[in-house]
Amino acid sequence: MNLDEYKLDFVIPKGACGLESILFANYKENQKGMLPITNYDTLPNPTTIFTVANNEIALNEAGFYEITLSGKLSKNAQSATLYLEMIDYGTSVMENIITVELTTNAFQSSTMFFSQTKILQIDAIKSLRVYLSSNDTAFTNQLNITIKKIRI
Repeated sequence: MNLDEYKLDFVIPKGACGLESILFANYKENQKGMLPITNYDTLPNPTTIFTVANNEIALNEAGFYEITLSGKLSKNAQSATLYLEMIDYGTSVMENIITVELTTNAFQSSTMFFSQTKILQIDAIKSLRVYLSSNDTAFTNQLNITIKKIRI
């Protein structure tokens, strides 16, 4: 192949696939316990796929979702753990789908930037919430969640 020749070797998917809807939310900084959502945006807007209320994000339709939690976790404690919890409305069963843990030697200050992504298949209405657990002083900054409903 010389410099005047090019090869395009990618595949364009056939059929109805791609992104159905997206939600981007920010959480209040320097809080412990259940973290409050400060603002959010959806595309398209309005959408019935997501509902935000009581610091929880409801996934209202069955399907595939890509969920990314990112931000900064800091502590002046023995440990700090940030959980993205998913609750099934029908059974009230809760599971941690993303866990970010920051541990070092006793009471050393520490900071960690993180980004974790999970792809889940949801079969019923579920709710997501973020919870920060610490035995002393811990806080988050620039904490965001991005949720994409993917059409496959």
